[in-house]
Amino acid sequence: MRAAIIGASGGIGRALAEALAARSGTERLFALSRSGKVPQGPNIKPVAIDITDESSVEAAAAAVGPVDLVIVASGVLSDGAGLKPEKSWRDQSFAAFGQVFAVNTFGP
Repeated sequence: MRAAIIGASGGIGRALAEALAARSGTERLFALSRSGKVPQGPNIKPVAIDITDESSVEAAAAAVGPVDLVIVASGVLSDGAGLKPEKSWRDQSFAAFGQVFAVNTFGP
């Protein structure tokens, strides 16, 4: 099986990437993330992606090619200094919410 996980650098996406990569039937796992801090392994191929940038999404799709499974596990909050995963909603400013909404709603 060839699989792609968008958001493979943290939380649920990272755990799913590690679990799928360990399965004997996984020929290739494409670990897509903005940070590049994805699990490592012989069948894992890191792929850069910024899901708020259409050209980045197109380039990532071209790099990955056909797959049997796609998991979208991306999501962010903002602390006002930029997009970062797993921050508290209490730190969320109204101005940053538009960017957070774009990643979490309009991403692939």
